[in-house]
Order: sequence, then C-alpha cells, then structure tokens
Amino acid sequence: MTKIHAAIVADTDQGVVGQSVPMVDACEKVTGKAIYGADVEMPGMLYGRVLRSPHPHAKILSIDAAEAQRLPGVRAVVTWADTSGELIGFSQYSDHYIFAKDEVRFVGDEVAAVAAVDEDTAHRALKLIKVEYEVLPAVYTLDEAMAPGAPLVHDVTPENIAHQITYSRGDVDAAFAKCDVILEETFETSPAHPAYIEPQACLAAFDAYGNADIYANTQSPGGSIREKTAQVLGLPLGKVRIHQTFLGGGFGGKVWQHIIPATAVLARKAGRPVKMMYSRREDLACTPSRVPMRMKLKMGADRTGRILAKETLVLADNGAYCINSPIVIDTAATRIENLYRFENIRTTAKLIYTNKVSTGTFRGFGNPQGTFMVESMMDMLAKELAMDPAQIRIVNAVHPGYVTAHGWKINSCELEQCIHEVKRISGWEEKRKANRFGYGIGMSCVIHVNGNRSCFPAFDGSTAYISMNESGEAMVMCAEGDLGQGASTVFAQIAAQEIGLPMESVRVLRVDTEYAGFAFGAFASRITVNGGNAVRHAAAAVRRALLETAAGMRGGDVDTFTIHQGIVTDGTGWSATVAEVSLQYIYAHAGTNLRCDGFFIPPDVVIADKVTKYGNISCAYSFAAHVAEVEVDKDTGKVEVLNYYAVHDAGKLINPMLAEGQIEGGVAQGIGFALYENYCYGTDGHMLNNSFLDYKLPTFKDVPKITTGFAQGCDPVGPMGAKGLGEPTIVPVASAIGNALADALGERITQMPFTAEKVKGVVRRVMAQAAKEGQA
Repeated sequence: MTKIHAAIVADTDQGVVGQSVPMVDACEKVTGKAIYGADVEMPGMLYGRVLRSPHPHAKILSIDAAEAQRLPGVRAVVTWADTSGELIGFSQYSDHYIFAKDEVRFVGDEVAAVAAVDEDTAHRALKLIKVEYEVLPAVYTLDEAMAPGAPLVHDVTPENIAHQITYSRGDVDAAFAKCDVILEETFETSPAHPAYIEPQACLAAFDAYGNADIYANTQSPGGSIREKTAQVLGLPLGKVRIHQTFLGGGFGGKVWQHIIPATAVLARKAGRPVKMMYSRREDLACTPSRVPMRMKLKMGADRTGRILAKETLVLADNGAYCINSPIVIDTAATRIENLYRFENIRTTAKLIYTNKVSTGTFRGFGNPQGTFMVESMMDMLAKELAMDPAQIRIVNAVHPGYVTAHGWKINSCELEQCIHEVKRISGWEEKRKANRFGYGIGMSCVIHVNGNRSCFPAFDGSTAYISMNESGEAMVMCAEGDLGQGASTVFAQIAAQEIGLPMESVRVLRVDTEYAGFAFGAFASRITVNGGNAVRHAAAAVRRALLETAAGMRGGDVDTFTIHQGIVTDGTGWSATVAEVSLQYIYAHAGTNLRCDGFFIPPDVVIADKVTKYGNISCAYSFAAHVAEVEVDKDTGKVEVLNYYAVHDAGKLINPMLAEGQIEGGVAQGIGFALYENYCYGTDGHMLNNSFLDYKLPTFKDVPKITTGFAQGCDPVGPMGAKGLGEPTIVPVASAIGNALADALGERITQMPFTAEKVKGVVRRVMAQAAKEGQA
C-alpha cells in the first residue's frame, strides 16, 4: 500500500466529469445480476421472524418460549437475555433495547425473535411464545402526551419531553416593534414512510472465531448501525463486518435498522446463518417514519419585505424511542433560519414521546417540515405587503460571503440566480396574472447542508482507496457506499478524470467494512462533497505514482509525463498504457498492487454548540428554487399538480443525467408528502393503513411534467466544484404546492397532507362566502 500526497493537475479536458454517462451498475440491475438484500443466501441458512407487541404500552411480566423451542425445525429463540443488555439509541439518548426488557411502548415493539428451517415454521413458532402483559395507559398524540398528569412513556422522562432546545439571536422584541406587518400561524406536518421498494433485509452468520459477518441493504454500512450491532452483541467493533448489498431504495429509512442486530443475535444463538426480511406491513408499521411536527410561527417584516424578526415553537412527535429524531427536530428548527438573512430569532423546540412507532430520518432530515412552515409564511407576508412572492425571497436571500445568524459560512450560493431562472422557465410573471378560482402557482426555496459536523463528535469527513490491478483497471472503494442514487457512478467519473482513464477502466466496489474503513454512509447529502473529495484525493495520488513509475521506465522529469484515456506519454513520442505502467509498479514492489488512500476532512466546520446551536456545521451549502402549478377540482377537492419547475444550485454537475433524476425523484416523493401520505391509527394504537393498498403514494398519473434547471455555480470545496443534490430536491415541494394551493383557493391550508377532503371543505367555504357577498 502506498500513500502519496502530491498536487498533480488532472486532465480536465478529458471530459468524463460533466457528462451524462449511464450508471456504472445499470447493467447489473437491468439483467437481474445485482444482489439485493432479499437475494443473499448461504448454505444451511435459517429464516428469522420477530415477535412484536400487540399493545401500545404494557409491562412484560413473563415470556415462555418453551413450546416454541420444542417445535420441529426451530433452531433458536432469542429475547433481551440473549443480548449484551445495553441500552441503545441516538447519541446520549439511549432509551431502548433491541428486544424489550420489561416494557413495550408501541404496537410492533420487538419482544423476541425466532430462527427456523423455513419461514412457515418460524411464523408458527411465534404463535407458540407465551407473553404475559400488564397493559398500561398510552398516549398517542402531542396533546395527550403533554397534558398535565399524562401517562409517561418512559418513567425516567418527566413530561414526556425526550429532547428540547431554546436559543435566541439578536433583540427579538425590539425587532418586532419595528415591523410594519406581523403574522402568526400554526403549521402541521404528517408522518410519512420512506416507502422504499425493497423492505429491510439482512443475513448474518458467525465464523469459527466469533466474528459477525453480515449482509444487509443498509445505507450506512460502516457507521452507526455497525456500532449498535457490536454494542448489542457485546463485541468489539472490529469483530462486526458488514457487506452492503444493492438497495431497493433507502431515503433515510435504512440508516438505523433494528433488523441487523436482531438477525445477528439470532445467528449467534442458532450457530447457523440466519436471514430475515420484513413484510411490507411490518416495514410500514414498525420502522421509523418522518417526524410529524406542529410549528407555531410568528414573523414580522418592514414595508420593503425585509424580515426583521422570527419567533418559533416547534413540537415534534418522537414516537416511543429516540432513533435520530433529536437531531431531526434541531434541523427543522435551525436550518431554514439560514436560507434568509434572519438576524433576530427566538426558537423553542420540544421532542415529545408518544406510544407510537419511533420517528427518525427521512430524506430532508427535518428540513421539509421547517421549510413548509417558513416558506408558507413568506408567501403570507408577501400577500399582506402586496409583494411578488419571488421578490420577498430575493430581498431576504443570503449571498456568498454572508455569515448567517447560526454562524453558517456561505461560500458558494446561487439562490438568487435560482429564483430568477425558475421564474423564467415557469412563465411566473404571466401565470401570476391569472385570476381564476381553482388555479394557482406557488414558489418555495431551500438551503441544505453537504454533511453535518454535529452528527458525530469524533470526526467528520470521508475515506477511500484506489488499487490498480495488472490490467490497468482502477478499483475504487469508498466507505460511504451507494444506496442507488448513483454515488458509484459519480465516484467512477471523478476517479477516471483525475487519473486519466476511460470510464470502462474504473470499477467501484460494494462496501465491505473489513476493507473499506470507517464511514457514516449516505445521509445529510454528504456523499458528493465528502466521498467525492476522498476519491479525488486517492485518484490524485494514484496518478502521481503512475507518472513516477513511467518516468522511471522511460527516464526523464516526472512533470513532463501525462495520462490521457489510459495512455501515458512524455511529449517526445514515447508512450505506454496504464496497464503496462501498473504492471511495472507491481514488479518493482515485489508483487504489491499500486494502491493509494485518500481522505477528506471538511475545512472550517465545527460542532454546533449544544445549547445555542451556533456554529458552521458544513463546508458547503446547496440551494434551490421550485415552482408548482396546481388545479383544484371544485366538485371533489382533488388537487392536480399541472406542472413543476425546479432550479438547483449544485455547483458544477458531475453527471447532469443523474442530477435530473435526483430532482425528478425528489419532486415525486415531495408530492406524496404534500398531498397523500399520513399514518392512520385505531384507538388501540394499531396502524390501520400498513399496506400500499391503504397507504396512499403518488403514482405515475399523479406526477406532472417536471422541468429542471441548474444554476451556473462552482463550489470552492466540492470535488471539481460540485455540491450535493440528493435531499434538497424534496425539501421545498410541499411548501411550493401549499403556496400554489393558497393562490388557487384564496385561503391557506396549514395542515398536511392537502387531502381532497380538506380542500373540498375550503372550496365550499370560499364559494359560500362568495355567494353571500354576491347576494349582499
């Protein structure tokens, strides 16, 4: 292994970066050769199933698994007693076990698990486990959980407050006194499931030395889930190995997966490989959803539209346990306050325990909720001031060089360019003149991070290595992995351009934590900037080593050698293939392949202060402006999104086709969040719509033509000037549709989703009022 640190200018004329090349793993996927979590098998494999609580809140008095263990074909039954017994959870908020110890706190809470020779036997065994419960009072809503004397979800947590923050900037009261207009409103968002195509799946086995070998469709193979699995097993981290399979989607829902440690516990006790895969109903009802929030907002502006003051109270439903929700609510409260030049801010946010499934990460990480609140209010203030909604955003937009109220340092920012461009491509000026009840057009903007230094105190950044084989192929391993968003293709393009290879000479390997290094994985839109920079640094070191080897072969000054399309030349007519140079390196190093490591540490970032939340948490920030057009059916209340326009500041695009696909997918998901998705619970705490028959998602017919655009920008930190794009695409969608709907109806709906029933109620009310005024 060679570590070389040198600055060699890549052949930027090669043009691999910036091209819409197909995904490097496309062939595997379309031919059925890609191995997903559900596809992994091993000889002698058993099948696992989880026994879940039928009660929303109850004490466990006893568990009798004797009859289940006697069932022919059953090889293991596990409970809390088969684990390390340690509490797990997010950071300092460790509040649950992988299997409930003495109390269950939501319908679906894990109580025990079974491994058997087939799925039917495992299912039958679950029915034979006898659990004696003492049912306890439960709380299902924020109001119930916060009521005086409410039953406690956790006895050690007073008032059911799992987490809270309070901070202020500037002089809020004095700023409100200077405002020409002040508005107040309460906004509510609903829970929503990531609804990935492939349910969570895992296969775990143990070798003769007690090492766990795990295959899982996880989007964070080297990060928190590996640590939590080691913790549950009571093993050192180095004894837990995770292979990332292909994923049928993740969207934040496969960052923290109980299925992985649960399967590992079963495999250890059974002494054989165990495979577990959730059913669709199980996945919908028992894995974390987007955090639903109730947000009370007061904002004031002067006559020019300049926002002078903002006061917010955020209440969020944590569900039964802290998965990632503490940082999600922090994001909802703080992130949107960096989109505009807010200076006077007062915010309180509380995360509340309830007896429902835990909430956690979902694409956007709390930003869609906070953005819905503030971007709705921006339109309300614009209307009160008789301003164009686009103009009030331009008046308040951040610019390069600006340091926000939270200490975020805005290096590259094309927000204003995004607003002007989305106005142009949408025909904003002309369509705003339409004065037809039922038709509306709305705008929303977004800021998003490219990594978050506050997520993991120990370090931030990314690592990668590139190894050159005898055929001159670059084998790229980035510890961050690929959850289907195209990270492998981006890494391949960066490596190909930096080294000087054709794309077909680069292979990106699936993550295996035995070799990949420690990493967080795909969240916080960190992959392009963090992982991409790590790959670029490794590629630069490989390029330097190849050039030095070629100079040794030919003789001469290394700086006169170049690599283009896999050919090394020195400008005198001499040339050699990268394969020949790689082989020469191997011979000169006693059979050792040329391998170089690269790592990236984000510059100028800090962990935000725990109390004040002040600090620059990301080395780059992405921006966008979206516009939605809607039409309301006045008879049924159905909302049709006629057209959708999105312009993003993602710096220099590595792959325009993938970038467009990210926008289209994010918008489609955002339409579901805005118009359809919600959880329905019965009075006994059971989820009623835990299937795709009843959990409404947008279909092809619900998604309009999506017109995409990109600002001309270049980030000084991102690889080749690029920034992240995965999450910002969904963030402004609900607020853009909500603003368009308010424009269509003349009245605003502040509670998501904007269902036909809610819209029809507004239509009736508005039309009745119009008729009454007409009679007058």
